[in-house]
Amino acid sequence: MDACRALLKPDPSGAPAWRRLALSQPTTEGFRDGGAMDDAFKHRRLADFEQLLTACVELGVRVIVCELGLKARGLAPEDLRTDVPVEIAGVATLLEDASKDGAMLFI
Repeated sequence: MDACRALLKPDPSGAPAWRRLALSQPTTEGFRDGGAMDDAFKHRRLADFEQLLTACVELGVRVIVCELGLKARGLAPEDLRTDVPVEIAGVATLLEDASKDGAMLFI
């Protein structure tokens, strides 16, 4: 459910919300949040989260945000970024689409 927070609008300083996301467990490198991990990726010259998200938008990837996840975290669709087209739906929609052709990535 906390993955919904990855698409929240930036904080007042302009920092993307996903940078504050806690990882479910520390990585072997000791990263505990998305920002530290992303910084390490950039240092290694790997694509960062914003680059990957932008590529998904440009490729027309369908982004579904869990309606229950939003409600459980006290969030509303208006709290989400406007530069990423999202569909608010539930797990039934996700499973229905997955059964069609299997071209899906669940995060």
